Amino acid sequence: MQYIVLYLLLLLILLPGAKYERKGIDDLVCVQKNINNLRGIFAIFIIYTHCTLAYSELPVLLIPLRKVSTFGVGFFFILSGYGLAYSYNSKKKYLDGFLKRKISKILFTALFSRVITQIIIFFAIGRDFSIKCILSDMNWYIWALIVLYFVFYLAYSIFGDKCLRVLCVWFIVVFITCMLCICSQKGIMLLGRSYFISEWAFPFGITIYEYREKIERIISKQRVILIVIMLMLIGFTFALSLNAKDYSILDLVGHNTMLIPFFFFVFLICKYYVFNNWILNYLNVISFELYLYQFGIFVVLQECLNSLDISYFLLSVLLTVILASLVKNLCIGIIRLFSNYYNQLN
Repeated sequence: MQYIVLYLLLLLILLPGAKYERKGIDDLVCVQKNINNLRGIFAIFIIYTHCTLAYSELPVLLIPLRKVSTFGVGFFFILSGYGLAYSYNSKKKYLDGFLKRKISKILFTALFSRVITQIIIFFAIGRDFSIKCILSDMNWYIWALIVLYFVFYLAYSIFGDKCLRVLCVWFIVVFITCMLCICSQKGIMLLGRSYFISEWAFPFGITIYEYREKIERIISKQRVILIVIMLMLIGFTFALSLNAKDYSILDLVGHNTMLIPFFFFVFLICKYYVFNNWILNYLNVISFELYLYQFGIFVVLQECLNSLDISYFLLSVLLTVILASLVKNLCIGIIRLFSNYYNQLN
């Protein structure tokens, strides 16, 4: 029963300052901004799900965290797809220098996090520090995000028509994930399931923005029917993903399709409840760093703790938040320093 604290902690972070909107938020873009406020809570949720991987036999209360881990990363893929589509349509010449700007930032941040992580592991438990470890242990999410950014750039550079752009992104992402799944199943490529069980969320996020007016009309007119359909869909896809064999096409389809009803209910909640407090706002600012820096904390704690219990989860969250905050503030300080120096020169 000790693990009930983990769920209570999420509620304590989420609920303070929450406001009920009786009539609901009309504009989908405004609802999406409210959803964006949940980045921090989903980052903590992802830390929880990764903590469960250290257990050979899960306590009953931890089983839901392991089984719905796809929701966490899928949530961020949806936000990424939506954010890119929104930026393209609201900023002039958004694609100019897009790949250089976006991918260099992701790679620098990821490599910097790997260096910091390896330094911490070296001093904490004496594990060797090497360039090979820095590169070989780069998280799959970084590579997946880079590929998805290439897909977005390709589709939006070639096609001017909205429908063709969306279809192009869907086709390429579905094709790549299916190929990765089949190749992994046949042993041609040794990749984890993470490379293909949540990536469909990215084109889903793009679709949400590009067809936001139609989606708003459908939800407003057919809300009850949609709720019933989505309840049935999440039940069916969850059962499918549980029973499907790992690295099978059903495994891929079940997990990816499950993200559609999942996000529908997140959207519905955020349409009527506004979440805003200083803890959520701060966690949102460091959400990407929370994802990057958790893995080194896991390694150190698994080596130092005598047993894995509730303290493993709580320490993982606390130390990751502290480390992410320090790194974020350090980077902001360095950027300001160089910016001031550059301004003085000019």
